[in-house]
Formats: sequence, C-alpha cells, structure tokens
Amino acid sequence: MEALQMMSSSLGAMGPLLGKLHTQLFSPEHELPGSLKDGILHLKQDLEELNSFMVDLSGLGRPNAMVKRWMNEVRELSFDMEDFIDSVISSNMMASRETNKEILSVVKQFRNLIKQARERHERYELSRWPSNPYPSCMNSRVNGTELFGISESKGELVKWLKPLFSNVDEDRGRLKVASILGPAGVGKSTLAQEVYREIGAQFERRAFVRASRVPDARRLLRSMISQVRRHERPPCGLPVQELVDNLRTHLQQKRYFIVIDGLWETTSWDIIRNAFPEGAHCSRVLITTDIEEVALECCDYQSNASVTSAPDFMLDSDSHFHAQVGIFKMEPLSTDDSMELFCNRVFGSNPQFCEQLKKYSEEIIRKCSGLPLATIIIASVFAGQTDNSELWHHIKEYLSSRNNLSSEDLLREIIVLSYYSLSQHLKTCLLYFSLYPEGYTFLKSDLVKQWTAEGFIQKDKSANEIAECYFDELVSRGLVQTNHINLADEVMFYTVHSTVFEVIRRKSVEENFTTVIDYSETIPKLSAKVRRLSLSFSNAKYATKPEGFTPLPVRSLTFYGLVECLPSIMEFKLLRILILEFWGDREVFDLSGINILLQLRYIKITTDSVIKLPVKMQGLTYLETLEIFAGVLTVPSDIVLLPKLLHLHLQGDIKLPDYVGQMRSLRALQSFDLSSNSEDNVQSLGEMTNLHDLHISCSTAVPDRLERNFIALASSIGKLDNLKSLTLAPDVSCRSIIYTDCSSIVSAPPISLEKLELLPPICIFSRLPQWIGLLQKLCILKIVVRELNMDDVNRISGLQELTLLQLYVRQPTAQSIVFNSASFPTLKYLKFSCGVLRLAFQAGAIPNLRRLKLEFNAHSGEQYSDMISGIEHLLNLQEIAVRIGSAPGAEDSDRTAVESVFRNTISKHSRHLSISIRRADSVDEVIPQFSDPATSSSRLDDLLPKPSTVADVTSQSNEIELAEVEIVSVHVTTSDPNIQTDQPIATSTFPRQTPPEASESVAHNLLVVAGKSPTRKPSKSCGQIASSIKRETACCFMFGKKAKQAVERDDDVHSVKVFSYSELRKATQDFSGANKIGEGGFGSVFRGVLKDGTVVAVKVLSATSRQGVREFLTELTAISDIKHKNLVTPVGCCAEGSHRILVYKYLENNSLAQTLLGRRYSNIRFNWCARVNISVGVARGLAFLHEEIRPPIIHRDIKASNILLDKDLTPKISDFGLAKLLPPNATYVSIQVAGTLGYLAPEYAIRGQVTKKSDIYSYGVLLLEIVSGRHNTNTRLPSEDRFLLERTWGLYEEGRLEEIIDTNMGDDVDVEEACRFLKIGLLCTQEAMARRPNMTNVVQMLTGEKRIPVDKIFRPAMITDFVDLKVSSSSTTTKSSFTTTEPFSSGTPTRSSSV
Repeated sequence: MEALQMMSSSLGAMGPLLGKLHTQLFSPEHELPGSLKDGILHLKQDLEELNSFMVDLSGLGRPNAMVKRWMNEVRELSFDMEDFIDSVISSNMMASRETNKEILSVVKQFRNLIKQARERHERYELSRWPSNPYPSCMNSRVNGTELFGISESKGELVKWLKPLFSNVDEDRGRLKVASILGPAGVGKSTLAQEVYREIGAQFERRAFVRASRVPDARRLLRSMISQVRRHERPPCGLPVQELVDNLRTHLQQKRYFIVIDGLWETTSWDIIRNAFPEGAHCSRVLITTDIEEVALECCDYQSNASVTSAPDFMLDSDSHFHAQVGIFKMEPLSTDDSMELFCNRVFGSNPQFCEQLKKYSEEIIRKCSGLPLATIIIASVFAGQTDNSELWHHIKEYLSSRNNLSSEDLLREIIVLSYYSLSQHLKTCLLYFSLYPEGYTFLKSDLVKQWTAEGFIQKDKSANEIAECYFDELVSRGLVQTNHINLADEVMFYTVHSTVFEVIRRKSVEENFTTVIDYSETIPKLSAKVRRLSLSFSNAKYATKPEGFTPLPVRSLTFYGLVECLPSIMEFKLLRILILEFWGDREVFDLSGINILLQLRYIKITTDSVIKLPVKMQGLTYLETLEIFAGVLTVPSDIVLLPKLLHLHLQGDIKLPDYVGQMRSLRALQSFDLSSNSEDNVQSLGEMTNLHDLHISCSTAVPDRLERNFIALASSIGKLDNLKSLTLAPDVSCRSIIYTDCSSIVSAPPISLEKLELLPPICIFSRLPQWIGLLQKLCILKIVVRELNMDDVNRISGLQELTLLQLYVRQPTAQSIVFNSASFPTLKYLKFSCGVLRLAFQAGAIPNLRRLKLEFNAHSGEQYSDMISGIEHLLNLQEIAVRIGSAPGAEDSDRTAVESVFRNTISKHSRHLSISIRRADSVDEVIPQFSDPATSSSRLDDLLPKPSTVADVTSQSNEIELAEVEIVSVHVTTSDPNIQTDQPIATSTFPRQTPPEASESVAHNLLVVAGKSPTRKPSKSCGQIASSIKRETACCFMFGKKAKQAVERDDDVHSVKVFSYSELRKATQDFSGANKIGEGGFGSVFRGVLKDGTVVAVKVLSATSRQGVREFLTELTAISDIKHKNLVTPVGCCAEGSHRILVYKYLENNSLAQTLLGRRYSNIRFNWCARVNISVGVARGLAFLHEEIRPPIIHRDIKASNILLDKDLTPKISDFGLAKLLPPNATYVSIQVAGTLGYLAPEYAIRGQVTKKSDIYSYGVLLLEIVSGRHNTNTRLPSEDRFLLERTWGLYEEGRLEEIIDTNMGDDVDVEEACRFLKIGLLCTQEAMARRPNMTNVVQMLTGEKRIPVDKIFRPAMITDFVDLKVSSSSTTTKSSFTTTEPFSSGTPTRSSSV
C-alpha cells in the first residue's frame, strides 16, 4: 500500500485523501462493487495529476493572486472529498445498491470539478511560473539561544533593579518601575529574561508575563496570579477588579518582581498597576515595549511614587538610562556583534568564506539594522546553503531593493523570506501557531500532539520524534522563541514574537488555513468554508456569538472565553481537534454528546466547571489525546477500548474503569490516582507496554490500600520497558500527609527511565535505593530520604546524563557529605534540603553546576565551621539560593550568624555570583522513628504470681468468656446508706457479652472482693447500680496483686512486651530530667533509647497521681488491643514492685499543645493541609472509639496535649486512662471529674455527667484551637479575647468568622473551608447535648460529605458560664471546684476536686 501523505497548508487534504482512496481500492477489508470501484480508481488518477500541479506551485517563492486563488480552490475541493469519504464511503461498505448509486453519482461530480480545475490550470498557464529561489533545508547547526551584545546591558539593568537592603535612602526601598525601550527584534525580551533569571530568586513573589497588541488585562492578571501563587490558577470567571484585588493581596507585604513583556498600550497598564502595592520592600516591575509613550506612562507612575532620580552609578555618560529615569533604551547590535552572530549561525564557530560571500554578508547585515531577531532569521535561510551563490545574490538584491523601510518593516520582509524558505511541513506547522492568541505561551508537547492529530506528521512509531524535530527547527530559525527555562536549563514554555505572529497570521488567512475571530472586535467577512476556527475575546463586555459561518466543515475548534459565547459543539460534525478554555456560571458543562463526533482526534479542556463526558465513547476510534484539566463527573466505562488513544490526562480523584491494561496504545497517563483505583487496576498498568510517561497521584490517605497499591505498582513498573518518565506526587486536592516508606516496596524501574520524581508527602525512602545508580539515562531525579551518607551519594555520582538533582533529607547527616572530584559530570542544578547543612566540594566536583539551592536550619549556639566548604571549586556556578529556617531554640542572632558565615564562604568564589538568602520558618528536621521496640525475653505472665485467693464468679451458671475482656476503673455513686462509697470501689473486667440476669450477683461480688462487706444483702438498688455501670454484667473485681494474677488469664494481654525496671531506667539515663518530654495526669513521660537503639516513650505513673496506679491495668489492656491509625498504641510495660510504667512508640513531633499551640518551642509549620489532616484524623479516631468499639469508649479528656503527632504529623489520641466502657445511649455519673477546664462540657464539669457528647464538646473546642492556632483560654489577653469559644461565637454573630483564622498560615489557607470547620466547632459545643452531632456526622461534615445544619447553631456553652464556679449536686455526692491561675493561659488548668 502506498504510504499515507501528510496534511499541509499548501496542499490541503490532498495527501491523506489519496491515501484513503488507495485504502478503499486495495485493502482486503473493503470490497467495493465493480462500478463504484472503477469510479474511485478514476477519481484517484485524476487527483494524482492535480496533486502534481499543486506540489509544483507550492514551491513558488511569491505566487501571484491567480495562483493563490487556484490553489485555494483545489485545497477546498480536497477537504470536501476527504470529508465525504470519512462520513459516507467508509461507513457504507455494505450499503444497498441504491446507496452505492448515490455515492457513485457524487464521485462523478467530484471528477467533474477536478476536470474544471485542470482546465483552468492549463488556461491560465500556471505551470510557467518560476520555482522557489529559496531552497529549504533542515538547519541543525544552531539552537536559537545564543546571546550576543547584552552582557553590558544586563549588568546595568541588574544594578538598577537589584534589591537594596540598606536603609541609606528611604526611596530605595520603594517600588521601582523600569522600562526597556527599543524597536521590535532588538532583543528586549531576551534581555528581560536574562535579568529575570539573574535576580528573580531574590524576590519572594515573581512573575513573567507576555502582553499582546490587543488589550487583555484579564489574561495578564491571571497569568501573574498563577505564578505568584506557585502555579495555582485563580478561578476562570473572576471579574478584572477581583483579579486586581486578588493579586494585590498576594503581593502585600512581599518583595516582588513582575516582568510584563511586549506592552503595546496603556489601557492594560492603567488596570494592572493598581494591583502593585507600594512600600519599603524593594519591589520591582520591569516593562518591555516598542512604544516610547508606553514607557513614559509606566515611568510617570514611578515618578508619582516619588522615585525621581537614578542612582549615582547610573548617571555616567555611557549609561543607557539617558532618555528618562527608569527607561532603559536598548541599542541595536554593533556591526561586529551582528557579523559574529550571523557568521556563527551560517558557518559555525570557525567561519571560512570567500570574498564574494563576505560582501554579500556585510550588505545583508546592514539591512538587518543591528536587530538580533532579523539577523538570526535571515541567517537561518543560508544555513546549509553556503555554496548556493544564486541564493545569496537573490536575497541581497531583494533586501537592497527595499529602501525607505523602517527597521520593523524590514524585519517583516525578512520573516516572509524565511517563511518561503521553509519546507511544506515546516510552513504548515508554523502557520498552526496562528490559532493561539497573540502573546500566548505554550508547551512543545501540546503542539507536537496537535500537529500529529491534525495529520501534519506521518503516523508511525517515530511520529512524536519527527514532530519534535520540526518544532526544534522552528526554534533554531528564530521563528519560535523560548519563554521560560527551568532550573536545569531546559525550555519549558515557548511563544512567538509579535512581528512573527503578525506575519504568520496574515499568511494563514491568505491560504484559508485558519480563521480567527475576536468577539470584542468587528468580525470580518468569513470564508464560505472555515476549516480551522479560533474563537477568543479580549473584552468580555462586548463579547457576542459569531455569526455567518457554517460549523459543519470545521475540523479544528479552539475557544478561549465565556462559556455563554461557546457555539454548540455537537454541530461541528466533522470536528477533529477540540481545544476549550472557558469560564462562566455553569457548574457542569455537558459534553455527553461528543460521542457522535466520530472524527475526533484531540480533546483538551481547561475550565473551572465539572465536565460531563458520555457514558460510552467507544465510537471515537480515532481519538489520540484526551486531556481534561477540570473535574470529571464519571469516566466512560469503555474508555479502555479506544484503540488509538495515546495520551490520557484526567484531573483529581478519578477512578478509572477496570481493565485499564487494555489501553496498550497509551504513551502517557496522567494522573493515575493511587488511592482511588483498585489493586487490580494498578497491577494491570504493567500491561501498558507502550507507556512512556506515567504520573501517579494520591488524593486521600487510605494506608492499607496505599501499601497494597504501592506493591502492585512496583510490580507493574518493572514491566514497562519503554518508560521514560515516572512521577509520584500528591494531588492538588490532597488534604492529608501520607508518607509511605517505599524502601521495601519500590523495586528497580526500567533502565530506560530519564525522569524520576518521587515527591512528598507520598513517597519516602529510608536510604537512597541502590538501583538508582543503574539508571544511566536518568536526567532528572527528585527524591526524599530519611537519612543520607557518602555511600548513597557515590552511588549516583557517576550518572552521566543527570542534569537536575533534588535531595530532601529528613534526618540531619552525621558527617559531611563530600562531592568528590569528577562526580556528577553533567549536573546543572542541585537542590539539597536538610535540617543541618554539612557539604563539601572537592576540586573538579560537579564541573557544570550552574545553580545551587540549599535549605537548612539555624541552631542555637552552632559555630557552623563545617557547614559548607570547597564552594570555590564549583567553577561554573552562577547562582546560589539559600533558605534558612530556625530550629527550636534558635534566635534571630543565630540566623544572622549563619548568614554571615555563609556569605564569607561564598566570597571565596572567583566569580561574581547571584546570591539570594531568605529566611523561612523551618526546614524539615526530624529524629528517626523505629516501628517497634526491641523484643524482650520476658513475658507478662513470667512476672506475675500465680492466682490464689481471687474471687472468681466464672464457675457460676452465668459463665463469662475471659477471652474478650476490657478493663475500666469503676466509681460508684449511690444514695443507699447501706453501701459505703467513700472511695473508688474496684477495678473491673467487663466482658463484651454478659447475660443481664447476672447484674445482682455482680454487684454483691463487687463489694466482697473489694473488702467492703455490705451491712446487709445487696438490695435491688445494688442491682440498679451495677446496671448503671454495665447493663451486661461483669465477671470479677480485684485490687493490687490480685489484679496482676488475673491478668495472666487474658490471652490478649500476653502480646504486650514486658520490660524490667532496670532496662527502662538505663534507657532513660535514670529517668534524667534532660530526657523528660512531658507530664500529665498519669505522671512523667521520658524519651528512652533501648539497648538496640530503638527510641521509645516511657510513661512513669506517679504514685501520687489521682489517676496513678489504679488506672495502670485499665490503660494497658483497654488500649493494647484497639488498633486505629489515629490512636496511640502501647507496645510494652513494666509492673515490677511498686513501679507502673507504660512503653509507647516514640512520636518525635510531641503533642499538638507543644507544636501548634506552643509554636515558639517548635519549628513545625502547620499549613492548612496539615491542620485539615489533624482535624479529620482526630475526629476519625474519636468516632472509632464511640461508634465502632463495643461497648463504646468515652475518652473524657480530649485536649491538645493528648493529641500526639508522629513524624508525618498524623494525629494520634493518647491517654485512655479516663475512658469508660459504656453500652450505647448509657449515661454514667462519676464522683470524680477527669478532664481539663476549657475543654469540659458543662454537664461534665458541673454535674460529673459523662456521655459521648462530652467528648464531642471537647473536640469542638480543640477544632477551634486548630483553626485559630491559639489556646482556648489565655488570661493575658484583653477580656473580650480571653476565651476562644466566646470570641469565636461573637465573630460568628457579626459575620466576621474569618478573623479568628490563624494568620500564621498566610495565603496558604482555604478560608471558606476554615470557616466551615469553625462552624462545626460551634455546633459541637452547643449547651444542649441533643444539638451536638455524633462523631460520625462530624467526620462527614469535615470532609464535605454532609451539610452543616447552620440553623442549629446557637450560643454555645461558654467557659465563662462555669469558671470559678463551685457546684453541689443534691442527687450525687459530687462536689467539684475549679480555679484558674496563670498557668491556665497555656492550656493547663490548676484543678482541685473534693468529695
């Protein structure tokens, strides 16, 4: 079969059309009736002749109007014929005889039209026109990024714009606005980019945006906001004023640097400048413009800001700031620089050419007027044509004839010359840029996919590589420009120069290649048949739907604007390319009908709306790309059956249909949600053997599923031999910190890998995996490790392709990390983040390093002598960025000291480096955690004596199973004078299931075992007491040693490890005060290190603690068998002599009270994501105790100091010593109130009445503390702010709830969600218990699954209602008193209780 030819701007659909006709004729899949087959064969022969004419004419340099018209008619005919084949013939191979006759009739009509076109070609003698004098060739010599003649200019601008931090002149701290003024093509954008790269890192907020000739302030503002907010796009539909306010908010009190490239008018500037706050922060705005009036207007704004004079060093006679203060007039290149640039482009670095070519070169360079863009573009015409003297002569003569033209007009002529020198496929690809709005920045990968889908590239395995070569060729010729370069000097975004854009848009209109409509402007008369349509608007106020065109023939639709102006997509029956970027009021945008657009090849949608896709889309058999940057309701179930799908991008928490492995054609998959997809789906990824790019995300934390899916993922990745890029990163919607230790899970990926990003908070390794050193093609590596040593660094130092390395080390290194000589030969960017910095560079290390970024903490009293050494050996280093955090206890003087040491170290470097040193809250710095303490040879039953005189009721008829017992302290309150209750009666073991008839006998045995024989046989009231404690009765009650004897019968307890007192004494250094990490109602908590190095937390119960010894067995047994990710689990104990000690896993981040509420002693920064995770985690843990444990457990002391945080800030509820086991809906009245004032529910604090709703009240107070970042009570504050709950309610009533949100989070907070959490806190603290939600409902409201009933939020029960209050209850013997003292301001009450 003949090879399919490509689509092109000159030939139209002629190439693909001939290929399809060939397929219809000769493919065994198609059996045409004889007459129809003959008709199609003759049609193909006619077209081949016409195609040869088109090929000849497409080679003309400057075709006249007659040629253009004829070629346009033939192109339109080819499109009509291909549409007919796609929609009729291909789908009617088994059609009826009548249908075949109709098809044959249309074929005859086409043949007649071809005949007429051939006759016109002969009549007008179109074949006599000369061929193109500009032969095309691929220019592989140059790269389009060379810089000539701007070093001096850059130095001046950098001096002018660089932030000055001295206070010598108040004006120097103000906002400065500078303009780079010069003609088109002089290099303003290149200079601005270089300056931006040189000093951009010294600013807290920065953005580089491109303007256009048509005013579009909305687009510029959105682009700025996206960059200053670290690529978080603002909502699409915001009005301009809201965008201005939004940007101003994010720039307020920040040092910012904004570059606006190519500003053509002042309308946009008048709007945008209102977003720039002034103030003494050394902020800068840089404008580039061709128009002097625009530059003056911008600098007048600066003058109004009282910046009226240049620094002294700018006022010398050679300065380019001679036109106006703040206006940098950019001069053209000198003749020598122009000649060097031209010759390097044409002849290479060592030019050798004859005298004739030298003369031609000098004349051509003179016509370029010193414009680098003109020089680069014209040089690309000659590249590879140094021996073609005819070409040199022709171009020299042509340019010489263009007299009296401005430099900009000459630039246009040169661009046209370059256009005609391009091959057909390059012309086509270049014209495609006209579909984008002017000033638009784009990714190479997007254009490559679109060109392939359009048919500009031959469809085979190398199509992607060929398209990239075409793109690179256009860049090397200067027709496409780089717009953003990443840290590894790789170009990320591209754009088209305004003058180039103007030329290609005009050419695309001439050839009816694209039709561009701006709603806001007068719509020109449209062609009868629009093939590629671009709809956009620059002013929403005047936006209207376009009219006057027929949607049927449109093959490509690009839309940027209001959704209300979007035509009905379903009317574009022949659509192949669909690119939508829209905004509006629609919450859901319905695309469920696109399954009827059977020719679709490419779909890309960007919007704030949720997209509704069709239930089935298997009919889209040509679809190659589906990229939706928006929410999706559901994924079509048959998407896995699309045979040609190459690229799939779905955003957010998306569960793909089963059997994703069937998509074997897929090359790129992003993002595959590890937490939403099944293990089978993850496993089936290994069947996608064509996969090149895989992006794995995680939106929620489901630990068990994650671990299983990680294991499945590791197995799958190992099978993907073609994989080049692998990324594991959290989804933008992720609200959880979900570190997973991948050391034993992730195995070696394919050796073909070029990019590996394993980002927090999903994936962390205990050490750098050995298999990374085997990835010899690896270019980019980003990874998090718990610890790092020299062996790890040496393992990857020989990777020959590695250009970017980011290492995040969570545990401070024990010794210096040395980069040896000749290590990392190609590395250009290194980022090293560790709490303690110890780096050394030997001579010859990292020879190509350009950028170095370091993150570490300042520590109290540190000398920093070994912080960094050998930096002078990094010979090519250009830029150093440093971020210094503060470790606990460090002061500003410590940061100042480390800055001074660092600057002195850098001063040893021989080059002038760009240095940026910024302060941060802290850098992640943790102590390693071990999962389990060392195993002890002792068992609990070895230490406990055998049973002897324990009263045992299990021999009675109501036999009780001991295998499922829980322990709880029992306090009985009764008015019966026959029962003595002057102290807690017993420690009891409650079975999970006990016959209710046993209640009377249990009450009797309770008193006997306790040594409190009743004065008479227990009456009915005794049974009532027992029932009030546990409606399903208990088995035995015991004290002291007898309790120990009974515990051995419980198999559950045997799993608890037992330590000797000497072991724990040694582990804690004799319970040294230096190791003391906390103190609570039970006693003191110490950090201990067991003999095998395992770190544990040792809780020594105080003999004088009111909770003390009696609760020991309670906490030990009640907790040890309860497993939940948000509950603290003991792993051991000591019960030797009088000592009662519990052993826990060590949680290095201590409690919420010490870290969040005691932040001056902590370096942890709690962003909003972390606070959401903590709030939801605590709620889930409490819901588990209340709803899933039978009988339920009531904590009774929920507070910040009882919420512990592990290494990943996962919250864990501690201290169940106060817990009671109660049946559902039971109410228990205790004689002894346990808890902390400020968190106590009123019914508990005043009457001692405890239910699950008491915990919920405490949780509500805790939730307010988490959101506000302050204690519930602080007596140092003014009276109106002293009590958090009272203050929150006041702000809620006034509609100013957001004012209580912790300002330390800065912009990193979802205000709406934070206010929702505050409302939940108020709901939980309602005075009436019935109004408080249960914890399951709380979890649902926190996660957004359930609406908050705001109509049920009334004034909560305030702490001021019962602080300093003494209450006596006639129904109980309870008497409680509370007093607040100064320590209470830190959340710890001074409390006294009496009976």
